[in-house]
Amino acid sequence: SANDRVVPSGSSQSLYTGHTRSITCIAVHGIQGYAASGESGALPVVHIWPTNAHALKHEGALRTLKTPIPSGGVSCMCFVGLSALCIVGADEHSTILVYDWKKPLLMARMPGEPERLAPILCV
Repeated sequence: SANDRVVPSGSSQSLYTGHTRSITCIAVHGIQGYAASGESGALPVVHIWPTNAHALKHEGALRTLKTPIPSGGVSCMCFVGLSALCIVGADEHSTILVYDWKKPLLMARMPGEPERLAPILCV
């Protein structure tokens, strides 16, 4: 079980505690060493933070994005390339946002089709 796992000697573990609301989803960039976590509620905030425990402890969040999603929070998201982040809202329109999170710049905003929108898979 998860409770039986032990962090190896000499290793460290850190938790990102920057959210003030419930976390609804997380995306991890497999190459760049960072993650994004989305939260619940109206106008949810997405936090981008380093996955390295040392960097997380000393740097904290790399960026926070205040999204224009009107309600429901963030449903799912994924990194695309080096600096793009695609976010889907849990609102009635399944709002789709594409950010250049490093600038930060909202590059695209469009309604999704809730009845046809499946979770996103980005490679």
